[in-house]
Amino acid sequence: MQRRKFVVGLGALASGSAAAVGTGAFTSVTADRSVSVTVAGDANAYLALSSSSGSNSSYVETTSDGEVELNLDSLDESDTSSSGTGGVNPNATTVIDSVLTIANQGTQKVEADLNAPAPDSGTNDVTVGQPSDASPSDGVYIYYDTDEDTSDSGDPNPQRFNDTTVELDTGESIDVDVTVISGTSDFTGTLEIEADADDADGSATDSTT
Repeated sequence: MQRRKFVVGLGALASGSAAAVGTGAFTSVTADRSVSVTVAGDANAYLALSSSSGSNSSYVETTSDGEVELNLDSLDESDTSSSGTGGVNPNATTVIDSVLTIANQGTQKVEADLNAPAPDSGTNDVTVGQPSDASPSDGVYIYYDTDEDTSDSGDPNPQRFNDTTVELDTGESIDVDVTVISGTSDFTGTLEIEADADDADGSATDSTT
């Protein structure tokens, strides 16, 4: 009973004070709060990037910082059943399915876009999207696997996606395919993967494909 009287008295005191200075009025407030951020490797991050579980996982390497890299050159004997290999064939079209897996391990639906940003210097040999059927330029083309994503396995009406933009619900994942149109020169470049919950409005989903 003493505690109940104390709580009631405190409420009355606060009410009287507010009446004196104006409801909700204050000049400034400074409040310190702790913030904890853990930087995880790509495989364990909210937007997880990892090698696919298929036979093409050898093309994805993980750096000492936990970042994944797509490497299509100089596979050594431990990466392949044959003797060491040095890269793709010259003057050829090389298609590698399901190289990289992108998974939404966060708490809300996101739109994940593939981009090929222009570098500060030099060129970016990466192009997002599939190469054109007629006279495609030499380069590395990266795009989403347009088959059903792994979380839709067994679904009679699997969700389908555009080539470079996809919406992923929590727990959903999708694979990335690569096509290399090669001449005789080497390629380098950067792939940017941007995930934004604010853009997940259904516009990126192509359910008619």
